[in-house]
Amino acid sequence: MPNLRNTRLWDPQLEFAFPDCRLPYLEREKVQVTRGRMVFDTVYCASCGEAKCLAPVAATTFAFFVCDTCVGRDGPPPGCVEVAGL
Repeated sequence: MPNLRNTRLWDPQLEFAFPDCRLPYLEREKVQVTRGRMVFDTVYCASCGEAKCLAPVAATTFAFFVCDTCVGRDGPPPGCVEVAGL
């Protein structure tokens, strides 16, 4: 799988505007989840810090996430668009 940072699909501005919502690299293996042959990183809400979703390790270079509870309470982060149904 190619590194997304080396393709035209990667927007480097996202990496510096929002925090990565996974644990630091050396801490991730402690909370990774395996389903079959897939390994997933646990992703935490940027606002409340609760573990809410998973991201595949092989396909994720950056993960920013705000849970529905926090978006309902605080609204979406500035500069973000809420996509319904995801």
